[in-house]
Amino acid sequence: MKHFKRLLSLSLAFLLVATCTGLAFAPQKALPVESPASSAAAPPAPAAEKTAQPSARPAAPVDTAAPESEGGAAIQSAGTETVADEVLRENSGRNRVREVIDSIVSQFKGVKVVGGDTEGLKTALNKVLVQSLGAVTDNLIKTILKVFPARDYTDFDDYVTENFLEGTPVYQTASAPGAHWNVGYKSVSIVPDDLLERPYYTAGYFNNYDGSKPITGILDDQCFRAVCVNDGSGNGTAVFVSLDGFALTNTNVRILRERLADFIQANNIVSLDVTTTHSHYCIDTSGLGVSLLPYVVKNIEYKLLGKEDQLTPTDPEFMEILFSRGAQAVKDAYKAMQPGSLYYCATDISDMIGDKQTPIVFDPNVNTIRFVPDNESANEIWMVNAGIHPVSYDRNTTLVSSEYPYAIVRYAKELAGADVAFYQGAQEEISRSGEVEVPPGASDFDRVQAFGKKIVQRILQPDSEILLEPYLNVTHAEIFLPIDNPILQAAAKLNLINSRCVDTTGRFEDVLMITELGYCEFGSGLSIAMVPGEMAPEIAFGGAKTAAESWNGTEWTYPPMQELTGKKLIVFGLTDDEIGYIIPDNDFATTLADTFGGMLGENVFGERNSHYAEMLSLSPKTGSIIMRYYMAMIEDYVS
Repeated sequence: MKHFKRLLSLSLAFLLVATCTGLAFAPQKALPVESPASSAAAPPAPAAEKTAQPSARPAAPVDTAAPESEGGAAIQSAGTETVADEVLRENSGRNRVREVIDSIVSQFKGVKVVGGDTEGLKTALNKVLVQSLGAVTDNLIKTILKVFPARDYTDFDDYVTENFLEGTPVYQTASAPGAHWNVGYKSVSIVPDDLLERPYYTAGYFNNYDGSKPITGILDDQCFRAVCVNDGSGNGTAVFVSLDGFALTNTNVRILRERLADFIQANNIVSLDVTTTHSHYCIDTSGLGVSLLPYVVKNIEYKLLGKEDQLTPTDPEFMEILFSRGAQAVKDAYKAMQPGSLYYCATDISDMIGDKQTPIVFDPNVNTIRFVPDNESANEIWMVNAGIHPVSYDRNTTLVSSEYPYAIVRYAKELAGADVAFYQGAQEEISRSGEVEVPPGASDFDRVQAFGKKIVQRILQPDSEILLEPYLNVTHAEIFLPIDNPILQAAAKLNLINSRCVDTTGRFEDVLMITELGYCEFGSGLSIAMVPGEMAPEIAFGGAKTAAESWNGTEWTYPPMQELTGKKLIVFGLTDDEIGYIIPDNDFATTLADTFGGMLGENVFGERNSHYAEMLSLSPKTGSIIMRYYMAMIEDYVS
């Protein structure tokens, strides 16, 4: 069965390419969601034009409106702009013929025999075979892709940033006089009223090819939760959104900001980040749950009938619910802000977490930013973070569920009267582990609820808790990433993902995807890396494979994100985008390594050493490019 699934995945990769023929017939105009926003959506002015204005302790934050920036373009810091220029040169200066040759020859350079025994030699030969087959397959797919017209991308030199928020204008190292935390919360359901009256689909397993598996019921709610945070310094308000769903593209995050453009400007909102919980059973927010074959047929039909409307992979009516209800939730959370104190507490739940991939590295804690209002009758507000995939149900289920994050929200309210938003962590191959107590005959739903309840019970008895001083630092960088993965290149051409890309050379394989990276500090005790995908925990916390352990026999030379902050670091993954897996360069195999390797037998690369993630990773260099941007962003902001 496993061999069949791997063969099927390989077949589907070629199916993506084949279907490009039909999708290329679609009108070559941008999707409505990708059209440039009006200048009214301009972000607040750059840091140089603002100064912090300490204020007395207010009942709610009072900030003056931020002036508009010229042309709506974001002001990049010197360091991140330098990295962007380097990425552009590296990407546009590639010789295609040389690249093809290197992709094949390099397989023999990187693979080394470890241990000098027969088993080590066998593993090395398996790697050479798989990597060589992968290189040939990748280049074949890329060559076929070149035959078909590419989407009409904006030229890199003509690209103008829209609906991007830079963050707090001044880096603080202490609280301003009279500063005090103000926090507000709002949760709203985004489940459509007509959920069972017409077809809706889940996303997470890419197995709804013919549209035969619409949603048939709902186990729990799917929500948009907004938490607004202000430190009383006059530096503005940051919004942290927790969205129940598989993913949300950066394009759609910016649509949400555009909907709130006037509110953002009038109330000095300096940051608005959306973190998806990554439940694989929610109504599709990403486009990856589209019914592929009907989608292809409909595109061809539209072209033949001369229709100008461009199809989108997500349900337009559902996305309208998400944007409209979500925008109102942000406004309501802002209006609900009240003064209080913030605490960071951590509790070890390592017995509840399992890592399916070496190296065995993960954040062992459930991390909670706990807001305690001055008003004793008001609810506490928790921002809960853990890096664990929500994948507890059968992959073929057609029931909507927000999985264990919903259970955490439910039991925090029941056991502590707290309002909760959950923020997914660094969880590349991390999933549930251990046992939870359930009665005989319990269902999968019961087990998921018990898992969430146990986490809440742990939160109520933290291993440590510290008071966070009232000063907030937030910064963001708009970043550009190459797409070397032919499957994701095909998905972009299919419009399965509506991510914004820019053209650098006129060649489809040289486009750069636009996304965001962020960094946040709550006082001196806590920092947060906000990354736009599913990041390998070792990038954040250390413990990456050595050269001898890695796929290509080299070292991962970047320091852990934790070391760059000088304070406790947690990760908000899948924040403001889902670019796929982010893994260290030295352990990056070919795109279809797991497919080809699986055909050779079980654990051909060693136990817990599969290479599935590469199939959904942008590039072998995404990990290092993210780190280059991250280091430059922090250095520029702090200095």
